[in-house]
Amino acid sequence: MDGSPATDPRYASLRRGERLALIAFFVVIALFAVLVEHRSAFQHTRKGDLNVFLRAGWAVRVGADLYTVTDDNGFHYHYPPLLAILAAPLADPPAGADRTGMLPYSVSVAVCYLLNLFFLACAVHQLARALERIASGGCTASGHAQPWNWPIGSRGWWALRLTPILACVIPIGHTLSRGQVNLLLLALFAGFLADLLYRRHFRAGLWLAMAICVKIIPAYLLLLPLWRRDGRCLAGCAVGLVLGLLLVPMLFLGPKRTVDCYREMTRTVLLPGLGKSEEASRAAELTNQTATEGQSILTALHNTLHYDLATRPHKASPELRCLSYALGGLLTLTTLGVFGWQRQQTGSVSASIDLVLFFGLLVLNMLLISPVCHLHYFSLLLPLVMALVADRWQKHKGISLGPRLLTVLILNGIGAFLPQLPEMNLFRDCGSAMYGSLLVWLTGIAVLWQRRTRESISASAVPGRLAA
Repeated sequence: MDGSPATDPRYASLRRGERLALIAFFVVIALFAVLVEHRSAFQHTRKGDLNVFLRAGWAVRVGADLYTVTDDNGFHYHYPPLLAILAAPLADPPAGADRTGMLPYSVSVAVCYLLNLFFLACAVHQLARALERIASGGCTASGHAQPWNWPIGSRGWWALRLTPILACVIPIGHTLSRGQVNLLLLALFAGFLADLLYRRHFRAGLWLAMAICVKIIPAYLLLLPLWRRDGRCLAGCAVGLVLGLLLVPMLFLGPKRTVDCYREMTRTVLLPGLGKSEEASRAAELTNQTATEGQSILTALHNTLHYDLATRPHKASPELRCLSYALGGLLTLTTLGVFGWQRQQTGSVSASIDLVLFFGLLVLNMLLISPVCHLHYFSLLLPLVMALVADRWQKHKGISLGPRLLTVLILNGIGAFLPQLPEMNLFRDCGSAMYGSLLVWLTGIAVLWQRRTRESISASAVPGRLAA
């Protein structure tokens, strides 16, 4: 649908009520920071996961073993060495160790909270700006101009950035409260997508490689450049992986220590997580299905079949694990099939929205297929939500989401919220967040299918019009 500054309310300035709501949003962020600071640094026991990363950063600085040192609650570090190296400036030593040159833990908590807000702002702004710039000079599938060159600070400018945040606010808040790395991943994903949309394929591969070096499971997203036969993106990713997995760790840790780190991570985390090892040092905190509030397909099926926690087996059966892999394969094949095998080009608004939809669907597949999927992981749904908003806006004026998309996002939010409440074991164990996200996935699949069908019909009609 054609939009212009004269008729499209997205170009208008914020209304008074909207400005007050925006101020209230930032006030809530500040108040939440106080709560996170208190829970993380000023209670008898430290809450959240940040201490795990900062303790691994301390191990980098003093030459200790990254994978045997624990935080104050006895939890281990489970990530590749690069993240521990990045955490080294904010290192937190164990009780009784020398703190010379180390920041107070309370300061490190505040710095990490601000960094996470920065990563979130960068992610939404970078991706929104890429869509806006392409839409300002691109065309819709019907050939009509679709400018999104609304002024900075206008209703459309704010809505495209805040709507995805509000839709994912529960897992985003969970990430902030735990000091987790999802918002860093989100910023890296946004850099990857933005550079793909700008046709900077090699640099896009570097962003994806960095995400893999921070947290292993984004390796699944290599499906996107592989499926699109994007050799330059794959080359950039290969270079980034060599840098992030090998050269940088060897520079800071030395070759022998780097090899030992990967050997230990494989032995204690990767193989047990895949059910290929009986090594149990991380079982009670990570690899058992009863260890965490898991929302993966595997954990949800296991908990549903064994609802009574008192008699629930700690590990899923091999048959159930195979079933979860089969369902994950079905999600993957469906996503690839709907996007289509033909090499996709970017540069138009339609192709750009298709690409972001495809990426967002793959991200959700990645989360559900992973043997370990925590509630805060669903903050990574943000690119998919932004793509659904962009699809809606490509067809309609205004900032309305429409009743169907709004209902889907509300139900997903409820599914993510209920497991956070006390005495809500039923929703947590049976995977209410997973089912809510699957509803978003089905919506994304339907939208992408409709878009690809319309584009195919439009493309097949062009030769006929030219011949006429």
